Parts: sequence; C-alpha cells; structure tokens
Amino acid sequence: MLQIGKYRMFSVNEGFLRLDGGAMFGVVPKTLWGRKNASDDKNRIEIALNILVLQSEEKTIIIDTGCGNKWNDKQRDIYQITSVENGLKGALLEAGIKSEDVTDVIYTHLHFDHAGGGTELKDDGSVGLTFENATYHVQKKQWEWALNPSEKDKASYFKDNLQPLVDSGKLNIIDGPIELFEGVTMAITDSHTIGHQAVIISDDENTVYHCGDIMPLAAHVKVPYVMAYDLIPLGTIKAKKDILENAAQKGWMVFFSHDLVNPMLTIEKTDRGFKGIPVESFDH
Repeated sequence: MLQIGKYRMFSVNEGFLRLDGGAMFGVVPKTLWGRKNASDDKNRIEIALNILVLQSEEKTIIIDTGCGNKWNDKQRDIYQITSVENGLKGALLEAGIKSEDVTDVIYTHLHFDHAGGGTELKDDGSVGLTFENATYHVQKKQWEWALNPSEKDKASYFKDNLQPLVDSGKLNIIDGPIELFEGVTMAITDSHTIGHQAVIISDDENTVYHCGDIMPLAAHVKVPYVMAYDLIPLGTIKAKKDILENAAQKGWMVFFSHDLVNPMLTIEKTDRGFKGIPVESFDH
C-alpha cells in the first residue's frame, strides 16, 4: 500500500498491446533493446496499459484510461490489443471501485492508448463516457493539437475518444501547469506531443511522478532511449534528464504507463547513468 497525503495509491492494468520495437526505442539498435524486450515476427513488443488510481475520502481519480473497447478486427490485429475481462471497468471493479464512483479522469495526453478507455461503445451502438460522473481533465494545447494533429501523429488520435467529452459537458480544459487538486500538480512536458502533461502527486515526505509517455517503459530510464513517436526528441531527452536528476536527488518514485513488470521505480544515479529500483510497497 502506498499512501501520499490524503491519497491511497495503486495501479490497475487495462490490458496489453503491441507496438513496433524500433519505434519504441528510436535510434537505439535492436541488438541493445532486444535483450530485455522480446519482439514477435512483425518486430512488435508487448506493452502494458497501466492506470494509476488515487483514492481519498472525497475523490477517486484515474490517470489515463488505456485503449478501450471501440476497435474493429483489423485494428485489433494491427496492434494485438487484448483487454482484461470487462476492460478498465472490470479492472477497477476487481479493485473495489465502481465506474460511477470515479470522480476525475486526468489525461497525460490523448493518444488512443491513453484516452481510448475514457469513452466506450454502448449496447445501442452509440459512444459515450465510460465514467459518467467524472470530470475529464486535459491540457488546452493537447486538446487543440488532438483536433488538428500533424501528419506524423494523426493516426494516434480518434474522434470517438474526443467528441463525447465535448457532448457530455464533462471536459475541463487546463491551460498550463497547475495544482489541480491538493497534492496533485500538472507539469507540462510536451516533447512527446504538444501539451503532454506529467502528473505529480506529493506530500511533505514523498513524491510520485507520473511521466506519461516521456518514459513509457522502465527501459527508458536510459537517457538515449527515446521513442520515434516523439514530436520533439531532444525535448524528451531534456525532460528525462530533469525528471531523473530530481528523482535521484529527492527520492521521487516514477510511474511508467507501459512497463510489463515494474510500473513504479525509484531512481539511482550511478557512474553508468540512471538506474531504476522497484518500489516493493506499490500495489499493481
């Protein structure tokens, strides 16, 4: 059990997907990343969809929502998407949380593997909010970018993940860094995509840094490991250095959205760079 301030904190797994290993590690050769990241015959590696949950007496907050259920057979085959039973709702229910109890959804960004589970295909064929009592929070620049993305990343944004937020009136647009709730702060790290945000949960003793897709896997603790998906790769390197230096010096815990084994690490700085150490008290 991890407690920071008023929040009990744990993660649930919404499912898995496969993405191209070369894209996940950029210029780093497969002879290096392939040692600990097995790829299939299409060069895809499996990644997890880890959802961080914060619970207090007043709020149940989830950070990102995984892929969701709005996929056709062709898309499922391309990305090898597999969901746990009943998807994110099922994963939360197993942890004792009903979908109607979720008060807030914070998006680090709106790529399909982070925002897909925030809306769902209903029994009548329509698409609506998965968490009908929740407010959905996203950065203004990311929202604007998602509505008009570049040729490089437009395949990562789906209208069905966005329009229901507007129709519901449950969308809260954030403009810049802000303490959204007591002890929960948004920080702008927009190198992966424009308006990408990290979520920092802290009290007087401990800090958890949810880095979104700045470092999706524990392997990305190595500074040169930068995804080819990133719009501003040198910006990612700078952001990673800042995060890792602070984590090593201040004892921060870092949350990884896609790691299969270690979604939460503390960071140690060594003569050979940064090293991650699993947080044994973290439930996942």
